Amino acid sequence: MATWSEMNLSQLKNDPEFETEVLLLEINELIAQRLIDKGMRRADLARKLGVSKAFVTKLLDGNRNVTISTLVRVFNALELKAKVSVLPRHIVEFLEGEEEFVDFDGYADSLSEVEDDEQIALAA
Repeated sequence: MATWSEMNLSQLKNDPEFETEVLLLEINELIAQRLIDKGMRRADLARKLGVSKAFVTKLLDGNRNVTISTLVRVFNALELKAKVSVLPRHIVEFLEGEEEFVDFDGYADSLSEVEDDEQIALAA
């Protein structure tokens, strides 16, 4: 039997606002980890971007109005390259159901070569 949180999470999976928050959280975690890896502080990133520390703090606190241009500037300052992966929902749902951890990065590139759902299921 599913727990209360599992049932509510399954209802939110396709909610655009929830998906936006999850994506922003993932981006912020990536930026925060990169700052740690490079031994940088928020003030260092602000200096590289030519913005205030308050701007960086607002960005990392989950600013919902962040632009792609701003993200690219941040990634460049952190010596990162942005890459977008888009997958059909049924593939993500299938892969999330697997017992082992699945890295989606490799799947996005190979999906363009796969033409029907049966081949996708076999490839996964």
